[in-house]
Amino acid sequence: MFGIIQFQLRRIDCLSQNSRLTELYLQYNFLKDISGALSHLTQLQVLMLQGNQLTNLDKVVRELRKMQNLQILSNIHAVVVVTV
Repeated sequence: MFGIIQFQLRRIDCLSQNSRLTELYLQYNFLKDISGALSHLTQLQVLMLQGNQLTNLDKVVRELRKMQNLQILSNIHAVVVVTV
């Protein structure tokens, strides 16, 4: 589990060495574009992103679809439970 909540993050390039993360909490930062930043996190099960200003969501969704273990995705006050 890794969480950076309300730290005013603008980008997440610090995760490249954490490919075994299963939970990632990034709520309420200043993230705008996370495309490419999460694609290597193949073990991710929980991803919390609400309270950011995300763009390029089409590209991010394509990347997230490759994460076969992802069960919970939260963005903009909505929680999506993903079933495989």
